[in-house]
Amino acid sequence: MYEYLIGTLIEADENLVVLEVNGLGYRLELPSGHETKLPTVGQMAKFYTALVIKETHQTLYAFLQKGERDLFKKLITLSGIGPKTALSLIGHLSGSAFEEAVAADDIQALAKVPGIGKKTAQRLLIDLKGYFDVFPVVEISGSVHHEAIKALLNLGYSPMEAKKAIEKASADLPQRVSLSQLIQAALKARYIETT
Repeated sequence: MYEYLIGTLIEADENLVVLEVNGLGYRLELPSGHETKLPTVGQMAKFYTALVIKETHQTLYAFLQKGERDLFKKLITLSGIGPKTALSLIGHLSGSAFEEAVAADDIQALAKVPGIGKKTAQRLLIDLKGYFDVFPVVEISGSVHHEAIKALLNLGYSPMEAKKAIEKASADLPQRVSLSQLIQAALKARYIETT
């Protein structure tokens, strides 16, 4: 229903923020640990959101990265994982640590998260196998980078190849770069690598 909200941060607590958008105050629940990454109260903030509707209430969950929000939406579709458990996973493991734990079948890393036992960790590993190959949680910052990755995916690159090519090309380019320049540099880097 809502993709993201941009507004003034009115209140920030450990797992909760209030964001004012055009005179409306939205109560948003966050993964633990995100409060340290928030802007100061009174400043503008952007949150990617997921609305969860239950019989008795509706809750709007908020994330600083789109990839985290997408992972949350995936997690709550899995058997035995509710919103609180999904928030706990995202809050206790960084995006890259979560991806690495799933890729390495690391039950111990997942089982250390509050609310996750060994059986749930095993089921998560099975259910999420291959998910991060298509939907990486750790995003390269900036919409130009994101669009360049999507373009390389359309050209037949695997998600990891596209991400690595853009990272490599970005290292050699100025901070502000156009989408076409970034794609050309990534393709050139790939061409040089294969010759």
